[in-house]
Amino acid sequence: MKAKHILPLLALVVLCTSQHATAEKLRYKFTKDAVHENVMTMQMDMKMNVNGMDINVKMTQVADMKMTVTNVDSDGNASTVQQITRMKMSMQGAPGLSFEYDSASKDPPQGLAASMAPLFKALTENSFKGKLAPSGAILSVEIPKEFIDKLKSSPQAAILGNLFTEDGIKDLMRNSAMTLPDGDSAEGDEWSNSVSVKMPFGGEQVTSTTYTYRGPKMVGDKSLEQIDVMSKMTIEADDDAQVPIVIKSHKGAGTILFDNQAGQLQSTTLTQTTVMQIDAGGQKIDQTVKVIVTVEQKPTSPK
Repeated sequence: MKAKHILPLLALVVLCTSQHATAEKLRYKFTKDAVHENVMTMQMDMKMNVNGMDINVKMTQVADMKMTVTNVDSDGNASTVQQITRMKMSMQGAPGLSFEYDSASKDPPQGLAASMAPLFKALTENSFKGKLAPSGAILSVEIPKEFIDKLKSSPQAAILGNLFTEDGIKDLMRNSAMTLPDGDSAEGDEWSNSVSVKMPFGGEQVTSTTYTYRGPKMVGDKSLEQIDVMSKMTIEADDDAQVPIVIKSHKGAGTILFDNQAGQLQSTTLTQTTVMQIDAGGQKIDQTVKVIVTVEQKPTSPK
């Protein structure tokens, strides 16, 4: 065989080999009695114009979360107990709505924080049982009755409607989880999911998320798998919606780092910016909301 024929063949072999080498089967790995802890931080910057007055509201929420694996079956599915061990929240900018709350503080909450304290207390004092598949899919969720009762009696329940019901919480948890694809993933492979949420004032919010596997990335001395995230959001309004909302633009992008060797999520960073117009009784309110969510995994420890 002549050299001009051999070289293209060798190039093809190298290409196929390199593509095969970068293929990974991404899977969570669970060990009985293992304890996984992470910290989720959400920062929101909301700007709106009401009756010609510019209002800027900033909110920061930090949740320390713990998941204990109580059992792992023969298929690798994990029975878990999850709990928010600490909740911190602060809000500034809106007249009469500024407050700070820390569930670990010994001082009693004041002002608006006092009215929200029972809900935060219910979050930190109750555990949620669930079952997770190696793909990350949530197979089942058990919501404590005491927690549901607290939700129903809170002032926020009427505002958030179905989101504060047992079914609403279960749907939100299932739909928010990143489910890894079946089979091997090669660089550039994509998968997606779509989440629909009933809006309390009418209509349905639909968020579509696309995940793209970018292959391994060295972070310090550790090789992690990089997954890029892109999201799109729309609102399908009802004709009789009490408060019609129009999404003018939405941009969501972020990065997930997954430790495939340990079988655990290492970190998540997601930034979403939404420009919308709200019709409140004929009054048009232009609003821009920027949300940055980060999740950082703490070192795994035995129970």
